[in-house]
Amino acid sequence: MIKKLDVYQKYGVVGYYLYDPVRNHLSDWQARKSNLEIIEVMDNWFSPLLSAEDCQICQPDGEVFWTFVELGKKLKQVQKRAETAEQRGQMLEAKLRALGLELIKLT
Repeated sequence: MIKKLDVYQKYGVVGYYLYDPVRNHLSDWQARKSNLEIIEVMDNWFSPLLSAEDCQICQPDGEVFWTFVELGKKLKQVQKRAETAEQRGQMLEAKLRALGLELIKLT
């Protein structure tokens, strides 16, 4: 079986990026002479082909991967909305009780 990297190399692709979301690891291969060679150390490395604005890592369905910072912000937003909804529900329950209405819990 031919590997994707081999196909890319055969047809002259000048750069290949592989992101592993489980390990949060990005690998990069760049064309050197006639081969794609892995960039071993990517700390402070930038692609000569892409600017930071051009680079976007997406899931197979096209959704953009969120960074851990973005995920943390989203989590706080969701927690805040849940707290607000819970408080609103409790206020509505109290108003219904004050009106003499009985609540039925659905399971």
